[in-house]
Amino acid sequence: MFVYADTLWPLPLLAFVPPILTARATLALLAEHDEPVGARRWLIYPPLILLYAPLAVLLLVWPLPFAAAAVEHELSRTELLNATFGRPFWGITASLAVAALGTWWMLLGFVLIRFGGAVRAAFWPFAGWIERRHGMRLALTGLLLLAIAGAVLLALRLRG
Repeated sequence: MFVYADTLWPLPLLAFVPPILTARATLALLAEHDEPVGARRWLIYPPLILLYAPLAVLLLVWPLPFAAAAVEHELSRTELLNATFGRPFWGITASLAVAALGTWWMLLGFVLIRFGGAVRAAFWPFAGWIERRHGMRLALTGLLLLAIAGAVLLALRLRG
Protein backbone atom coordinates (compact mmCIF):
# COMPACT_ATOMS: atom_id res chain seq x y z
CA MET A 1 0.00 0.00 0.00
CA PHE A 2 2.79 2.43 0.87
CA VAL A 3 4.44 1.85 -2.49
CA TYR A 4 1.40 3.30 -4.27
CA ALA A 5 0.80 6.12 -1.82
CA ASP A 6 2.10 8.73 -4.26
CA THR A 7 -0.25 7.60 -7.03
CA LEU A 8 -3.25 7.36 -4.70
CA TRP A 9 -2.41 10.62 -2.96
CA PRO A 10 -5.81 12.01 -1.88
CA LEU A 11 -7.13 8.63 -0.74
CA PRO A 12 -5.03 8.32 2.45
CA LEU A 13 -6.38 11.68 3.62
CA LEU A 14 -9.93 10.66 2.81
CA ALA A 15 -9.50 7.53 4.92
CA PHE A 16 -9.63 9.70 8.04
CA VAL A 17 -13.06 11.14 7.26
CA PRO A 18 -15.33 8.12 8.00
CA PRO A 19 -13.91 7.37 11.48
CA ILE A 20 -14.21 11.03 12.45
CA LEU A 21 -17.80 11.27 11.25
CA THR A 22 -18.65 7.97 12.93
CA ALA A 23 -17.11 9.10 16.22
CA ARG A 24 -19.00 12.40 16.16
CA ALA A 25 -22.26 10.63 15.30
CA THR A 26 -21.73 8.08 18.07
CA LEU A 27 -21.10 10.82 20.62
CA ALA A 28 -24.20 12.70 19.49
CA LEU A 29 -26.28 9.53 19.73
CA LEU A 30 -24.97 8.76 23.21
CA ALA A 31 -25.69 12.33 24.33
CA GLU A 32 -29.20 12.11 22.87
CA HIS A 33 -29.94 8.97 24.89
CA ASP A 34 -28.21 10.36 28.00
CA GLU A 35 -25.80 7.43 28.07
CA PRO A 36 -22.26 7.81 29.38
CA VAL A 37 -19.44 7.18 26.96
CA GLY A 38 -17.71 4.90 29.44
CA ALA A 39 -15.21 2.41 28.05
CA ARG A 40 -16.34 3.20 24.50
CA ARG A 41 -14.16 6.30 24.66
CA TRP A 42 -11.17 4.11 23.76
CA LEU A 43 -12.80 3.46 20.39
CA ILE A 44 -14.41 6.86 19.86
CA TYR A 45 -11.74 9.36 20.94
CA PRO A 46 -8.61 8.30 18.95
CA PRO A 47 -9.84 9.42 15.50
CA LEU A 48 -11.01 12.70 17.01
CA ILE A 49 -7.68 13.26 18.74
CA LEU A 50 -5.87 12.59 15.45
CA LEU A 51 -7.84 15.46 13.96
CA TYR A 52 -8.18 17.88 16.87
CA ALA A 53 -4.65 17.82 18.31
CA PRO A 54 -2.80 18.83 15.10
CA LEU A 55 -5.55 21.32 14.28
CA ALA A 56 -5.26 22.97 17.71
CA VAL A 57 -1.45 23.14 17.47
CA LEU A 58 -1.70 24.52 13.94
CA LEU A 59 -4.19 27.16 15.04
CA LEU A 60 -1.93 28.26 17.86
CA VAL A 61 1.46 28.49 16.11
CA TRP A 62 0.93 28.77 12.34
CA PRO A 63 2.21 32.37 12.10
CA LEU A 64 5.70 31.54 13.40
CA PRO A 65 7.38 29.97 10.34
CA PHE A 66 5.71 32.35 7.89
CA ALA A 67 6.49 35.45 9.93
CA ALA A 68 10.11 34.45 10.46
CA ALA A 69 10.63 33.69 6.77
CA ALA A 70 8.94 36.89 5.63
CA VAL A 71 10.85 39.07 8.07
CA GLU A 72 14.19 37.45 7.23
CA HIS A 73 13.52 37.98 3.53
CA GLU A 74 12.59 41.64 4.01
CA LEU A 75 15.47 42.37 6.37
CA SER A 76 18.04 40.87 4.05
CA ARG A 77 17.15 43.28 1.25
CA THR A 78 16.10 46.46 3.02
CA GLU A 79 18.91 48.90 3.62
CA LEU A 80 16.79 51.22 5.77
CA LEU A 81 16.10 48.45 8.28
CA ASN A 82 19.76 47.46 8.19
CA ALA A 83 20.73 51.03 9.00
CA THR A 84 18.04 51.34 11.67
CA PHE A 85 18.58 48.08 13.54
CA GLY A 86 21.93 46.90 12.30
CA ARG A 87 22.73 43.30 13.05
CA PRO A 88 21.85 40.67 14.45
CA PHE A 89 19.09 39.57 12.13
CA TRP A 90 18.12 36.71 14.43
CA GLY A 91 17.05 39.11 17.18
CA ILE A 92 14.91 41.17 14.85
CA THR A 93 13.50 38.11 13.12
CA ALA A 94 12.66 36.39 16.40
CA SER A 95 11.12 39.54 17.86
CA LEU A 96 8.93 40.18 14.84
CA ALA A 97 7.90 36.53 14.70
CA VAL A 98 6.95 36.68 18.39
CA ALA A 99 5.06 39.91 17.69
CA ALA A 100 3.14 38.15 14.90
CA LEU A 101 2.38 35.24 17.25
CA GLY A 102 1.24 37.64 19.97
CA THR A 103 -1.03 39.45 17.54
CA TRP A 104 -2.48 36.12 16.39
CA TRP A 105 -3.08 34.98 19.96
CA MET A 106 -4.85 38.24 20.73
CA LEU A 107 -7.13 37.68 17.74
CA LEU A 108 -7.75 34.06 18.75
CA GLY A 109 -8.54 35.18 22.29
CA PHE A 110 -11.08 37.69 21.05
CA VAL A 111 -12.66 35.05 18.80
CA LEU A 112 -12.79 32.68 21.76
CA ILE A 113 -14.45 35.34 23.91
CA ARG A 114 -17.03 36.16 21.26
CA PHE A 115 -17.64 32.71 19.76
CA GLY A 116 -16.82 30.33 22.60
CA GLY A 117 -19.86 28.17 21.88
CA ALA A 118 -18.74 27.60 18.30
CA VAL A 119 -15.25 26.62 19.47
CA ARG A 120 -16.72 24.21 22.02
CA ALA A 121 -18.93 22.70 19.30
CA ALA A 122 -16.05 22.40 16.83
CA PHE A 123 -13.74 20.64 19.29
CA TRP A 124 -16.46 18.68 21.10
CA PRO A 125 -16.14 16.62 23.38
CA PHE A 126 -12.68 17.84 24.39
CA ALA A 127 -13.37 21.58 24.62
CA GLY A 128 -16.40 21.58 26.90
CA TRP A 129 -14.34 23.30 29.60
CA ILE A 130 -13.51 26.39 27.50
CA GLU A 131 -15.04 29.61 28.82
CA ARG A 132 -14.75 33.34 28.17
CA ARG A 133 -11.98 33.66 30.75
CA HIS A 134 -9.78 31.34 28.69
CA GLY A 135 -10.20 33.63 25.70
CA MET A 136 -9.28 36.60 27.88
CA ARG A 137 -6.17 34.79 29.12
CA LEU A 138 -5.13 33.95 25.57
CA ALA A 139 -5.65 37.55 24.47
CA LEU A 140 -3.66 38.90 27.43
CA THR A 141 -0.87 36.39 26.77
CA GLY A 142 -0.78 37.63 23.17
CA LEU A 143 -0.60 41.21 24.40
CA LEU A 144 2.27 40.27 26.70
CA LEU A 145 4.14 38.61 23.82
CA LEU A 146 3.58 41.69 21.70
CA ALA A 147 4.91 43.94 24.48
CA ILE A 148 7.99 41.75 24.98
CA ALA A 149 8.71 41.75 21.25
CA GLY A 150 8.34 45.52 21.16
CA ALA A 151 10.71 45.92 24.10
CA VAL A 152 13.32 43.69 22.45
CA LEU A 153 13.02 45.62 19.18
CA LEU A 154 13.40 48.89 21.09
CA ALA A 155 16.46 47.56 22.90
CA LEU A 156 17.98 46.43 19.59
CA ARG A 157 17.27 49.85 18.09
CA LEU A 158 18.84 51.69 21.03
CA ARG A 159 21.85 49.38 21.00
CA GLY A 160 22.41 49.75 17.28
